[in-house]
Amino acid sequence: MSDGKFWRSVEEAVSGRLSEKARAKLFEKLRTDEKARADYDLTFDAIRELEQAPVSDAELDLVESWLMADVAASPVEAAASWWSKLWSPTWIGVGIAAAAAVALVVALPSTLPEDDEFGVRGSGDDRALAIDALCPKRAGGDGLVPAAEYGCALSGTLSFAYRVDPTAFAGSLSLFGVDTRGDVQYYAPTPADAASVAATPGTWQPLPMVVTLDVNHEAGDVVLYGLLSAQQPTVDQIDALAAALSSVPKGQIGDPAWHRRLDGNPTLAKLCPTADDCESAELTFDIREDLR
Repeated sequence: MSDGKFWRSVEEAVSGRLSEKARAKLFEKLRTDEKARADYDLTFDAIRELEQAPVSDAELDLVESWLMADVAASPVEAAASWWSKLWSPTWIGVGIAAAAAVALVVALPSTLPEDDEFGVRGSGDDRALAIDALCPKRAGGDGLVPAAEYGCALSGTLSFAYRVDPTAFAGSLSLFGVDTRGDVQYYAPTPADAASVAATPGTWQPLPMVVTLDVNHEAGDVVLYGLLSAQQPTVDQIDALAAALSSVPKGQIGDPAWHRRLDGNPTLAKLCPTADDCESAELTFDIREDLR
């Protein structure tokens, strides 16, 4: 399974679209590939941080769906097989989530959690899209912290999460950054992978990717932009939007969303015929040479 296929499988698994056959392949890769397992864990670290919980609701929903699918296929054998695999030394993290998911299955149906913080990170007021960037904690800590508050070490990694209000339209989420030199950082889509993210409305969702910062980032501020649109933008369109955004001030609390501040931009008009056809969010974080 290539890196591109792996991340697409993670994305489909998180959104509940992964087929049983593909799920088995993903599970096997996670069970045997230490790097893939570490990347998968970092993806969910983002949601654990946002929900301030040792196991996130997204994990519970995911493991519950996997477990229930296997139980439906073979109630006794499948459940026993899952339990033994999930509690193996190579898969102990998801074993914890599985234990919680079993309790959830028995006790009550899945529900969407209250999210009092929606609109705080990467958004404002009652906007329908929120984004967040997360980096590993400094020395001595585990998990991830919000990059906008703590910054990121250039030697570290960068992860993302997003939330789309349940009442918002379904669409593609694209994500890109512009640094202090005006260089564009592509997250989704990228020149190597033209796919955006099929956004899942509801709770906070991890973006299925982990970026190694010192590969193509430099120290300094990065403004992260997210766009939810019915039409998926191309990399060339991302470049055009980034160029237009570099000529306008960064958004402040209370300002209109960035796609509304670019009203009249010809590239944006192709993606969003009217401002109500899109949602957007932005935040700024800094990358430092050394956070240790």
